[in-house]
Amino acid sequence: MKNKIKQRLFIVGCSRSGTTLLQTMLVASDEIASFPESTAFSGLIENRKSLEIVNAIISSWRLNSWLKKVLGVSMNWTASNRVECVQNLVKALDEYSLKQGKYIWLEKTPQHLYYIDYIEHTVKNWKIIHIIRNPYDTIASLYEACIFWERPKTVEKVTLRWLYNFSITMSCVGKAGHHFVIYENLIQNPNEEMSKLASALEINLPDYDQVDLSEYSFLSLKEGVIPPWKKKNVSQKIITQSQNKFEKIFTFEEQEWIRSKIKASERLLKQCTFSK
Repeated sequence: MKNKIKQRLFIVGCSRSGTTLLQTMLVASDEIASFPESTAFSGLIENRKSLEIVNAIISSWRLNSWLKKVLGVSMNWTASNRVECVQNLVKALDEYSLKQGKYIWLEKTPQHLYYIDYIEHTVKNWKIIHIIRNPYDTIASLYEACIFWERPKTVEKVTLRWLYNFSITMSCVGKAGHHFVIYENLIQNPNEEMSKLASALEINLPDYDQVDLSEYSFLSLKEGVIPPWKKKNVSQKIITQSQNKFEKIFTFEEQEWIRSKIKASERLLKQCTFSK
């Protein structure tokens, strides 16, 4: 297996579920190379099928520009279809990782949750890690983040987005190659939760009581800016987020409406040890 990539890991989940924290904790392993979000699959798949060659070339050019700027490697951007474009991207990420002496790489783009089937069929030696967070905290945090991104969403849209994302994740339970992390467990018992994941992935991870996570904050950088909510995710110590954001952000009527929608997923939520 020398000079070959052993695993290609993807972290997915609803935005604001703790994907950045999980990425930061995993890359603290000396076996794993990682990088900022690529959003590679969203750009490829959402383009029109009828213009596949043109879209593949445009997407390849965009990804190549990103690779050169962020990672200092290049990919062949003359792809004639989506699959070839993905294969060229994977080769470039392999090259970047091997140059660092790493045989596992980790890609974290939350919305790649929507393209799981495509990842499974176009990437070899893949494993997908889902992170699940309490829906009430996630919805509140996502609603707040959308305002910061200057793309404000209604309470209804944010809630339905969480429900859709959660349904995709739960549809993957029991499927080979899919692994699951509960955000609340990660915060309360980081070594225990990460030990289970390390065993499933067959990797070595450090003692998180001894790790300074701020050393890995570069993963959250985008043009030199760390959004305020990510500063907590890359702090030296793993800290518990505020549990009152849901009540602070939403009116009583909005809270009741959200609860009524989440209730439909109550049975599945209990499997994740959530309660509200």
